Order: sequence, then structure tokens, then C-alpha cells
Amino acid sequence: MPKTNVLDPQKKEGNSTMNGSLQSQRFFRETQDELIKVLLAEVELVDIIPNLNKFILDYLMQFESEKYIDPTAVISEKATIEGAVYIGSNVKVQDFAYIKGPAIILNDTIIGKSAFVRDNVILGSNTIIGHSSEVCQSVILNGTRVAHFNAVSFSVVGSHVNLSSCAAIASYLLKTELDDMPTTSYLFDSLQQKVTVNISKFGAIIGDRCRLGANVIVNPGVVMEPNCIVYPQISLESKYYNANLQVYIPGYYAQIVCSKLKEEENEQHV
Repeated sequence: MPKTNVLDPQKKEGNSTMNGSLQSQRFFRETQDELIKVLLAEVELVDIIPNLNKFILDYLMQFESEKYIDPTAVISEKATIEGAVYIGSNVKVQDFAYIKGPAIILNDTIIGKSAFVRDNVILGSNTIIGHSSEVCQSVILNGTRVAHFNAVSFSVVGSHVNLSSCAAIASYLLKTELDDMPTTSYLFDSLQQKVTVNISKFGAIIGDRCRLGANVIVNPGVVMEPNCIVYPQISLESKYYNANLQVYIPGYYAQIVCSKLKEEENEQHV
């Protein structure tokens, strides 16, 4: 893979993480792709999402045309690819998938049927973006599985992460004043202190080998170290999560009640 000119470390904007809890190495130790290694090494973790557009476009400038699609890639005739896009070797793009650049899709990745990849995305090698999933303004590292009907936005997701069906990473808190768009957002460090991110939306940082169950909602600002499991239907609180945690509701099934229908109610359902 050709080399890229990365952001000058002397000119980066954003917050320096003084306590060290937001260093990339703490979350992403299984990165295999050289391009992503460069990004993680030379750009502060809190600055990756705000600077993703520049990083991708700088990389794509080395190619003669706006799009580069490796000859070994298999692209469905029913798929749509727009804008500045790099597609690596053995990538498969299935029917009705929509890729809107700037985007970099590295080797052996699968973009499933009706998936939507748009607006500043880097997908590491051997990732799967499943049926009807959407990825926007995010970096997803190698070997990660985004099953189907998922949403990932303004986030950095590690290697070998699994998002089960309908799990989503949100990037904007629901507010009463929808027109009041902030200019900055935030995430949490290991001291549970807010760290400013210089962009209006921010989703989450999810470390290597985390697993998110079906219908999990990751709220904006979540930072999760590697090897965590979040059980289905959890709405994950915005905060910092240490490694090797299980997140679940104690006694969840004990709260589910099955009661016999009354005779008149039963007749209505026959």
C-alpha cells in the first residue's frame, strides 16, 4: 500500500490527554493495517474524528483519479460508489450497497446488501459491514463485524469487535432544542472527566474485542477499554469503562412476568 502524508503533529488541534487514559495503545493493540497504525500513532485519539476528512483526502491525493478500485475487488452492478474512494484487494460490495466518499476500504472487507458507508470512513481489512448497516465519519479496525441493521457514527471502533443485530453507536444527545447544534462535543477519560472534542458530534471509542449485544445503544461520549461485553438491550451510560467488564441488568429475567390471559381476552386473540 502506498504511503500517506499524515497530519503534522506540530499543527494538530484538539485536547492533549494529560492523564494518559486516552492513548490509542490502551484501546487498539491488534491493529494490522499500516495506514491505520500511522493514523493512531501520529494523531491524538480525541483528534481522529475531527481530522478524518483531511487524513483520508491526503491519502487519496496520490492516486491519479478520484476513485481507486483494486482489480480484484468484486463490486455489484447494483451498488453505488460516489466521490473520493479507495477500495482495496478482494473487497466485496454487494447489491444496493451505497458508498459515498471520502472513504478508504481496506483489503478483504465485505460491504453487505443495502449497507451505507458515507462521509469520511476508514474500514480496516477483513471487516464486515452487514445488511442495512450505516457507518458515518468513523474508523473501524480490522476483523470487526457489524452484523446488520446497525449504526456507527463519529466513532473509533477497535479490532475484532462484534456489534450484534440492531446495536447502535449514537453521536448526538436528544435535546428539546434541535436547532441548537453545539460546536464541540465530549468524551470521558478514566477519571470520569469530560474531554472536549472539536467537532459538533462524537460517538464512542470502543476497544479491541468488545462485544455489543442485540439492540444495545451506546450513548455519545462512551469510552470502553478492550474485552468488554455489553448484554442485549442495554442503553450504555456516557462514561469511561475499564477493560474486561460485563455490563448487564441484574435480575433482568426475573422482572419479566408471564400471566394467563383472562377468558374474554383470550377469545379476542383467537
